[in-house]
Amino acid sequence: MGSARQLAAFRITLGVFLVAYFARPMSAVLRQVGAQPRDNIPTWFGGPIGDLFSTYVVEFAHVGLVASVMLTLGLLTRLSAGVTLLSFFAVANVYFRYSFSHSEWPYLWFFCLVLALSPSGDAWSLDAWFRRKNPRPRRACGWATELPVVWMTLLYFSAAIQKMFPLKKGVYWLQGYTIQELYVERIFDSPFYWITGGAAFNYTDVMWPFTFMAIMAVGVELAPVLWLTRPHLRVPVYVMVLFLHIMIYLFTIPSFIWVFLCTAVLFVRPERFGDVPASDT
Repeated sequence: MGSARQLAAFRITLGVFLVAYFARPMSAVLRQVGAQPRDNIPTWFGGPIGDLFSTYVVEFAHVGLVASVMLTLGLLTRLSAGVTLLSFFAVANVYFRYSFSHSEWPYLWFFCLVLALSPSGDAWSLDAWFRRKNPRPRRACGWATELPVVWMTLLYFSAAIQKMFPLKKGVYWLQGYTIQELYVERIFDSPFYWITGGAAFNYTDVMWPFTFMAIMAVGVELAPVLWLTRPHLRVPVYVMVLFLHIMIYLFTIPSFIWVFLCTAVLFVRPERFGDVPASDT
């Protein structure tokens, strides 16, 4: 059956992140500076739909902010999750087309879809509070806490495969050159530089740390397969991937880690939430 409280905790943590996501002033800044989308950027939404998103990106961000607040509170939960998903598609599409930068969209769109299709408002929500005199019977929700884990496993596995193939690209990656380029390119934007005022070491002359990190990155991105095949290793593997995200955050891209932290509740045993016996998990 799964834990309704666990699913609700996931809804709340993800909702808080989405509130912060839509509250960012980036969409308004893009409009103010008259930014234009970059040419030949791969996108799901081009043509008239992409133009519509670009024209009304600020409005979509405002709608997404309201919907994500409602999602966090569990008010009209499925509707608010669906509106959040649509708004996220619009805003993330504009960000990606205008910057071609890494984004949280591979995680978030699927998470929002799961929340829109699942009974994520059955616990710890205003919807449940309004129904307290006539509560709904317990509904199956285990699938809604497992599907995001499966999705993340596929994302990390595909990331590892993309690094390794074609083989020429894989050899280049394993030598550490790609990571070296990222460190050098993003040094002044990295939190490590903000904190220390310098680099961790000489990024241009010392190569072996990048080679080590490149090999470890592939191994860590393959490790989430164990989430599906070895459930008792879920937490250790989660910690490994979290460490990878911490390194990415400190030295290259200040992103990903926050949405990954939102998924931590999915790796807690369901019975710890107090609404399902251990025999049901």
